[in-house]
Amino acid sequence: MGKPYLNLISVKSGDDDVDDRYSSPDYAVGLMFNGEWRYSLTTRTDGSIFIDVDNEGRCHVQTVDLDDNEQDEVLAAAVKALFGGH
Repeated sequence: MGKPYLNLISVKSGDDDVDDRYSSPDYAVGLMFNGEWRYSLTTRTDGSIFIDVDNEGRCHVQTVDLDDNEQDEVLAAAVKALFGGH
């Protein structure tokens, strides 16, 4: 089996046990993200992670820092902005 392009890690608050190997080129191909070569994104450091894959198979990744108890309207606006309302 091949490597994923990017590892997505959802971390619960207070959980300090994250295997740092997922952030290495041994465990993912990697993507350029915000000017930095990344092998993983985590909810702890990157916030909420949104991924859109277009009809040609290109992925568009965006992170949004949302509070745990953010209102639904703010989340809906972020999703609409990311996906262009579709």
